[in-house]
Amino acid sequence: MSGQSETNDTSRQEHYQQLDKLQRQQTRRYIILPFFLLILILIIIFVVMLSLRTPTQVAVVSDFLLTLFVLCPLVICLFPLVMLMFLLMGLMNSLHRGTKSPLRRIEQWTYTMEKRVESWTHLADNRILNWAVRLAPIHNMLTMFDPLPSDNEEEEKPDGTTEAGK
Repeated sequence: MSGQSETNDTSRQEHYQQLDKLQRQQTRRYIILPFFLLILILIIIFVVMLSLRTPTQVAVVSDFLLTLFVLCPLVICLFPLVMLMFLLMGLMNSLHRGTKSPLRRIEQWTYTMEKRVESWTHLADNRILNWAVRLAPIHNMLTMFDPLPSDNEEEEKPDGTTEAGK
C-alpha cells in the first residue's frame, strides 16, 4: 500500500513539474517574446532613422510613422496601461509562486485524508460483509416458516392491478 502511495507522490511531483514548465513556456511565448519583438522593431526604426542620409528619406519614414501614430492613437495612449499590466503580471507571478507550496500542501493533506477515509470505509465494508455472512444462517432460519406467495396471487392484469388486490 505504501509503495503505491510513493509512486502516486512521485507521479504527482512530476505532474507539478510539467505544469510549471508549461507555464514558463506560455509566459515566454505569449508575453515576453511579443514585448521584445516590439522593442526590437522600435530599435530598428530608430537605427533606420539615424542611418538615412537625405532629408527626403527621413521625410518618407517620418511621414509613415506620423501616419501610423495618427491612425493608431490608442497605441500611444494605452502604452502606460500596458506597462502597468506588465508590472501587475510580474506581481501576480510572484504571488503565485508564493502561494503554490501552501496550496500543494493542502492538496497533499486532502489526498492523504481521502486515502484514510477510503481505507476506513473499506474496513467497515469488509466487517459488515463478514457479519452478514455469519448471520445468513440465522436469517434463513427466521424466514423458514414465512408463507410463500402463491403463483395466482401475484398475477397481474393488463390494467396493472393484481388478483390478490381483490
